[in-house]
Amino acid sequence: HIDTKYKIASACSNHTLLLLESGAVLSLGFNENGELGRKKAEKDAEDDPIIDPSYFRGQDERIEPVKLVCAGWKHCAAITVSGCLYTWGHGAYGRLGQGHCRNEPNPKQVKEVAGEKSETPHFKDVGCGESHTVALDEDGIIWACGSGHYGKLGLPIDGSSFISKFHSLSFRKDSLSGVCCGTNHSMAYHIV
Repeated sequence: HIDTKYKIASACSNHTLLLLESGAVLSLGFNENGELGRKKAEKDAEDDPIIDPSYFRGQDERIEPVKLVCAGWKHCAAITVSGCLYTWGHGAYGRLGQGHCRNEPNPKQVKEVAGEKSETPHFKDVGCGESHTVALDEDGIIWACGSGHYGKLGLPIDGSSFISKFHSLSFRKDSLSGVCCGTNHSMAYHIV
């Protein structure tokens, strides 16, 4: 029996994530690059749409409920209640922020970032675009990774370059509420 009460839905391209009230994540749709964060069902086997909660472990290695999900073009991200950021799916251009460009078929915690902080920040929001990811931490710092094409990362890098670890933007504003991404752009916003 699946808890059908959900509080957040995020859809992009060919897949959808539903965050259930329990903090579990349900994923549906296309799974060519690991976008669903779960194993593909064997032929004629029933497919379980719930992502294994054991992938979402906090700093103390305990399983944590998820508080936010975001679906990108071929990748996804989630943030747990303690602010840990997880990414999975298509890894091209470094869009997962894991320090490489490989696909990740299951949620994997972002444990290293580049920039002014020596420890991984506590995140409060995340946006996934076509080939990039942008996140906002609890201190109002914006972090970005992936393709720099069209300047969508807000970082001083060549437009044909990409970065595979989250880098902090020099812009900081404590009052930011969130971030979001489109195909080739990013936005930070404040809700009054």
